[in-house]
Amino acid sequence: MDDFVLESPLLKLPLEALKTSLKQQQKLVERDTAWLTQQAAEPCTPATLDKMVTRLEQLKQKLVDMKQEDGARIAQSRARLAHLEQPPDVLASQRLDRLVADYMLRRGCLQGSTHYAQRHNVTPLIDADVFARVAEVASALRGGHAAACLSWCNDHKTTLRKRGSTLEFSLRRQEFVELCRVGAYAQAIEYARKHFPPHRSVHGSQINAVCALLCHRPDTTLEPYRTLYAADQWHVLAALFVQTHHDLYNIPVHAPLEIALSSGMAALKTPACAEALKHHKTQPLTLDTWLVDAGQAQGNPKTNTRHVCPICSPELLQLSASVPIAKAARSHLVDVLDPEGVLEGENVPVVLPSGRLYGLQSLRAYCTRHGIAADKVVDPATGETFDAATVRKAFVL
Repeated sequence: MDDFVLESPLLKLPLEALKTSLKQQQKLVERDTAWLTQQAAEPCTPATLDKMVTRLEQLKQKLVDMKQEDGARIAQSRARLAHLEQPPDVLASQRLDRLVADYMLRRGCLQGSTHYAQRHNVTPLIDADVFARVAEVASALRGGHAAACLSWCNDHKTTLRKRGSTLEFSLRRQEFVELCRVGAYAQAIEYARKHFPPHRSVHGSQINAVCALLCHRPDTTLEPYRTLYAADQWHVLAALFVQTHHDLYNIPVHAPLEIALSSGMAALKTPACAEALKHHKTQPLTLDTWLVDAGQAQGNPKTNTRHVCPICSPELLQLSASVPIAKAARSHLVDVLDPEGVLEGENVPVVLPSGRLYGLQSLRAYCTRHGIAADKVVDPATGETFDAATVRKAFVL
């Protein structure tokens, strides 16, 4: 898999945050400049001058705060560039720690992710502040509060409009629904007159449908009014906000850890793995069941999974259920006794009665080093001894 898929979010998010910040600063300066120009065009009283000075001081403070945030983003980008310039072995180790911390962030484990990142020195490589804000807004939406999300929409109004986002309209519609739910019809009508007109050209039919709630109670069974009154609409809005936010900042929908894991499993999965999955017990893989499976495998030398296909291990077997089988035009067998060697030529693959496969040349060398008789062979994994005549040559189809 191309490293770009895993590393691009590392650099994209700080850059997108900087772009958004610069646009907001430009918007603030243009808005306040226009107001000051309008005030200066008329005769100014001392009170007006005080307002102008206060407005300028507020603008200055906002710009200073935003500049500090931009400086932190620039420092973060430099740290990430330095991370990518490290030797491959160091980069691979830190990448795994970063992917794990990022996955924890996406699953809402903010405190655990922060501690993990600090312990493994990858704090500059994760965006804890970004995901913390996302989690806060999404949690508020699931609790039935849209104020924080509407404020976010207002900060990114221009970009959301260019992208054709429906988030703001969906929030306004839901607030109208909540007013109808409690029977506040007068407030609902006033709310619709204030907030629906900007969306009339695009969402006219949906506005007509939601306004019909004024004639339907929350216990209605008619569609689409029953769906509009559904209690899970706030959870739908929370998911829509997360998706919109990630699209805006070029954050992948799927965690990079999931992408890397699925790619690795797809590269290793064989038809034999799929067959093993059919006969595997169907109980969910939890921490307790994993410990039992792993403990049994480690306690029985005949089922020790140290040299078994990782896809067939208790850790990955169920996770790989939906992963496609790798398409390999040519098999390449690696000798477990000599990772640098392959099972070909004089080092032909042979199978012991224990069911394990080794290279014949490597197995003979192993037995010689350990003083095994010429008519005997020993399984390096289990320590079992067998007659040399029981060794069978393996053929790969």
